[in-house]
Amino acid sequence: MSGHRVVCTIAALAAVLTLGCSGGMVRDPMRPGSGFGGPVRLTVENNDFNDAVVYANWQGSVRHRVGLFTGKTKQTVTLEWRGEVVQFEVDFIAGSAFFIDPIDVQAGDHLDIVLMAESSKR
Repeated sequence: MSGHRVVCTIAALAAVLTLGCSGGMVRDPMRPGSGFGGPVRLTVENNDFNDAVVYANWQGSVRHRVGLFTGKTKQTVTLEWRGEVVQFEVDFIAGSAFFIDPIDVQAGDHLDIVLMAESSKR
């Protein structure tokens, strides 16, 4: 076998191996939760004295508990991106519950929610 033919064979084999190994690294940007672009971060600033439980209602998905946010604190959490629209539900412990208007969201976004004190809502 000539030297030129050996080099071409090795190059072709390397190209096939490279293409075969890289196939698992491709992500589908149209599939929610595929990890394309990263997770969604949510910062909740709870200005009320009561603790609040926050739920995420992703369009086309089920209600998902985000967490408990202590009164008079500010916390940031990370969520898995599950769709292009999310609506948050806030349930104050020993208080009222309400929905926040739906928000357009993409993977990698950082959302901020400010919960007003109960006394300022009256």
